[in-house]
Amino acid sequence: MSFYSGHATMMFAVATAAGTVASMRGYRWAPLVWIVGMPFALATSYLRIASDDHWMSDVLVGVAAGSAMGFAIPHLAHRRVRIVPAGNMVSVVGSF
Repeated sequence: MSFYSGHATMMFAVATAAGTVASMRGYRWAPLVWIVGMPFALATSYLRIASDDHWMSDVLVGVAAGSAMGFAIPHLAHRRVRIVPAGNMVSVVGSF
């Protein structure tokens, strides 16, 4: 009985989200974010297996889940959404 690696999920989510946001905003140092973040995430994942805390499959599921969340959440959060006044209220307008 095992559960996927939360450490691998967290590291890949943070590294992927940071790289995605930096790339989406067009920062000139965006490649550096990817180059620094991914080795740390990979090292964390490897060390979870090497310390016999997780099976390879646990870590791979964590990598997939973290990468998916790290990519999807910035893309969903950075869509064009505006808050506009509407009489006595405000409305949220945009594409979701």
